[in-house]
Amino acid sequence: MTVNSTVSPSAHVAPVGVIPPKTQAPGSVSTGWISMAQLAVGQAIVQAGTLASGASVAAKLVQAKTDSGGAAKDVDGKAITPLAVSDKAAVLDFRASDLDVNGGYAFVRLTLTVAGADAGLSAVLLGLSPRYGKASDHAAEAVVEIVPG
Repeated sequence: MTVNSTVSPSAHVAPVGVIPPKTQAPGSVSTGWISMAQLAVGQAIVQAGTLASGASVAAKLVQAKTDSGGAAKDVDGKAITPLAVSDKAAVLDFRASDLDVNGGYAFVRLTLTVAGADAGLSAVLLGLSPRYGKASDHAAEAVVEIVPG
């Protein structure tokens, strides 16, 4: 594979969804809905910080037909084994084609679910390989700055 080292990394990859670091009580928290219309590939990076005794953090991708979550359903096979040890991370790769495109699904979000007790967590959903323009054109609202290389 040839890499063009003159192109800024943010042209290829950008954070399109963010769950900021926090202590989460049992329950779920999600990124916003991300359109995959202009992105070919994505990657979710899930981080478990300090987990209270008995806590775990699960993560899965959910797809929808609209940017408001219309007809939401899980993306088949796109969930991690729950993290049950503090200070660990998991990575979840996916492609736009993993969505039920034939069924009209074009949006995705990452959902983290905490079970058992409070858990420190954070996550970033990265959009890669834009079909047009730069990946940074699709950065999440929570991203306040991208310094190009």
